Amino acid sequence: MPNLFPEVEGEGAKRTDPAADIAAFLLSQPAGSLAGDAVPDADDTVLDELVKLYAGKVIGAGKAEDLFGPKVASTPADPAVTRSNWSARN
Repeated sequence: MPNLFPEVEGEGAKRTDPAADIAAFLLSQPAGSLAGDAVPDADDTVLDELVKLYAGKVIGAGKAEDLFGPKVASTPADPAVTRSNWSARN
């Protein structure tokens, strides 16, 4: 198991600081060599299933399913748009 709290060891000229050594190594690497693969776009269907799964463990499967019930159009944030012309738009 890695040591998450490395401490300075030794004295005088033989003193070593593992955290400083790690930081120096990481800073010495070209940026391209540490870059990973591109992160793919999220799939909404998969995310919905994950929310149902984990929320279902906390609030119950039935209530988690209710989170994804019929979608209701929200009221617009623009006060110039009234409810009557909002419904006509949607």
